[in-house]
Amino acid sequence: MQNSILEQLPSILEDLKPVARKAGQKILKYYGDNIIVSLKSDQSPLTQADTAANTIIVSFLRSRFPDHAILSEESKDDKSRLENDFCWIVDPLDGTKEFIKRNDEFTVNIALAYKHRVILGIIYAPVLEELYYAAEGIGTFLEIADKPPIKLHVNSKTTDLTVVSSRSHKSEKLVSLLSQHRDKIKSEVSKGSSLKGCLVARGDAEIYYRFGYTMEWDTAAMQCIVEQAGGIFRQMDDSEMLYNRVNSLNEKGFYILNSIQNALHQDQIKNPQEQAKKSQNQVENLQNQTNNSRNIKWHEGKVNRSDRLSLLGQKNFVLWFTGLSGSGKSTIAVALERELFKQGKLAYRLDGDNIRHGLNADLGFTPKERNENLRRIIEVSKLFYDAGVIVLVSFISPYRKIRAAARSAIGNSDFYEIYVKASVKTCQQRDPKGLYKKAIAGEISDFTGVSASAPYEEPLNPEITIDTEEVGVDQAVSMILERLQADGK
Repeated sequence: MQNSILEQLPSILEDLKPVARKAGQKILKYYGDNIIVSLKSDQSPLTQADTAANTIIVSFLRSRFPDHAILSEESKDDKSRLENDFCWIVDPLDGTKEFIKRNDEFTVNIALAYKHRVILGIIYAPVLEELYYAAEGIGTFLEIADKPPIKLHVNSKTTDLTVVSSRSHKSEKLVSLLSQHRDKIKSEVSKGSSLKGCLVARGDAEIYYRFGYTMEWDTAAMQCIVEQAGGIFRQMDDSEMLYNRVNSLNEKGFYILNSIQNALHQDQIKNPQEQAKKSQNQVENLQNQTNNSRNIKWHEGKVNRSDRLSLLGQKNFVLWFTGLSGSGKSTIAVALERELFKQGKLAYRLDGDNIRHGLNADLGFTPKERNENLRRIIEVSKLFYDAGVIVLVSFISPYRKIRAAARSAIGNSDFYEIYVKASVKTCQQRDPKGLYKKAIAGEISDFTGVSASAPYEEPLNPEITIDTEEVGVDQAVSMILERLQADGK
């Protein structure tokens, strides 16, 4: 990193601290009795406070740092950021669920990444009047209300440990992990938003594990706060968390520790040199991805989707069938495809098993490979959609974040999440492929709905829910067609 950048960090922090406070005060104006909540495409909550705080922060950053890129939870992602060494990463209201619950544990998060590594972070909790801030080479500080700043450092405890856990995101994996190390753990506390990492940074806790998905803006500021206070922040495979990536989803989970001696997971860091090399390889791979994105440009054609729809004489959309194995997704999709064909509609079905016979034949069933499986399907669905075809996608797709990514790729108005609902017990009884029997016998690991390591996250607000314990195939097809007709499709 250039010395001039390091030299500017203290003054940049001083400029940003009042901005974080201003955004926090704006949030408090909405912290009344009538919080208006809407749902984003990933079914996460959105309030007026989120957007108002975002406007304050993003407007300042664009004015003060016009040459820097910005990645914010509440702004459209401009992929040109990938060509910029500097990227601001913003979560204007981290802990919207805590805000809605009115438990005071929500924050304003602002971070700066330089060449994929976070070098500055600010976390402000407006109700608590706690302002945490850190920058590379400076350390981590806490200002409470108008009191002088306190320099923070993690504690050195290795016994009688305190674990901090999420107030809103419970995890069976975490419960299992903690149960194996009760001899080391004295207490457990719950916190909302990025305050969990701050608790470790200030020495009030020693361990925080997060197994689920997060986004870059959820972790960037917190990582800087923790690391500059002497703590450890790593992904669950012990690799470094990097930023300003093509895919902003943090897929691996992460952990925060005061000392590596307190690591509870199996893959503890054992070789610092090997770890440093691994981190460098990550950076190089990420830079190669970015360079590749610079070297390729989208070549626009002279025929667009509207032209194709006019030729086909139809409207098109994506129907995304999700549910447990054996719930009836593929059966309903097959019947619906046939019915659309009889109506003179051009439709095509993308089925999970079928795709693995060809396009995704090189993928297995590890979490990483499953994510890649779905990433490819999202891209294929987008191509078929652009071609004017009605797309029927039938995949378990167990995670809300992945389904939200699919919705985002297509657009909310033409994306239908169809939850094909059936209990695990019913699916086990049906077991058309014999997979449940194998999973229960231990022949298949990480099987969705059976293994604790492979949960199914039910849709929170699907366009259509079909309970196949109550509804037959013909009725299910009719339900979908009726909804499409009502929406003018």
